[in-house]
Amino acid sequence: MNSIKIILLIFLILLYLLHKPIIQNISDFSYAFKDALFNQKTKIENFIGRYTNQAKQIEELRKRVEYLEPKAKMVQSYKSQLNHCLNDLNLSKNDLKLYPVKLLSYVELNDPNRLYLEFKNFDEKRNYGLISQNRVAGIVSSRYKKPLAILISDPKSIFSVMIGKEGIEGVAFGDGENILIKYIPSYKNPKIGDEVVTSGFDELFPYGVQVGRVIKIGKKSMYKTAWVKPYILEKKPRYLYAIDIK
Repeated sequence: MNSIKIILLIFLILLYLLHKPIIQNISDFSYAFKDALFNQKTKIENFIGRYTNQAKQIEELRKRVEYLEPKAKMVQSYKSQLNHCLNDLNLSKNDLKLYPVKLLSYVELNDPNRLYLEFKNFDEKRNYGLISQNRVAGIVSSRYKKPLAILISDPKSIFSVMIGKEGIEGVAFGDGENILIKYIPSYKNPKIGDEVVTSGFDELFPYGVQVGRVIKIGKKSMYKTAWVKPYILEKKPRYLYAIDIK
């Protein structure tokens, strides 16, 4: 019986030695199969992740469209009524156009007030204002022929405004955080708490778009200066409207 076991053991050893390449191939195939299976699993997980993210973005855009569409229709209705009134008064037609735009990315990470825009109808030769919910968000400029959003608190965001019920005129400049209104005549008396709106005299905004409220008054040489806390800084919007006044 022991001799039979010894013969069987010798037979198995010889079989292993003679067929070692086959066994090695089987082992290599096993590892290759496991590696391919793992890679395929990773690809499927990545695909599912991308699909989930796209589905979330689509749902976000759908909700945004539902939110913006009635507002756009309302603006168009107001525009039609205004043009009807202007026609009755024999005045020129208002040709205000609004383009939906989207903030994309910062020009520089250390500057939160300048961002590239997704703006399909952009014309680098035209001037545009930026608004969100009837509030000034900034202006549109051109950088390498691409649309660039310069938000309201940037020093290069410059537009004309009126202060309070008296309609005191001035020019608004961003100061990095708030807004500085310069060139207010010294004999005018703006007050803390006065609301500031656009004047409509700069070819950027129509009259009456909300800007913010005065938080401080100062005087320098022949002019007064007002510091304004802009409404838009309360929350940076993702989607805006570019205004084209023709």
